[in-house]
Amino acid sequence: MKRRFGWEFNGVRQHEPYFENFVKRLDSLRKKSALYEKLWQDFGPHSTWERGFMGAAACRGIGWLVPTCDPLTGRLFNV
Repeated sequence: MKRRFGWEFNGVRQHEPYFENFVKRLDSLRKKSALYEKLWQDFGPHSTWERGFMGAAACRGIGWLVPTCDPLTGRLFNV
């Protein structure tokens, strides 16, 4: 019963913000935001991060692609 709980639970948690984005009208990423500045620090121009993110999203396989911050280094990664 618990064998796949982590997988299923994670899927539910990932889908919640995914579907919320269909309802909310989000503004584009503000250039003075902390996230924009962190993306610039770790990836350079936003377009560089976006190309890498979209390239990773095009890979075959199951699962999610999310930008995440490594708590040990403070660095952003697309995983």
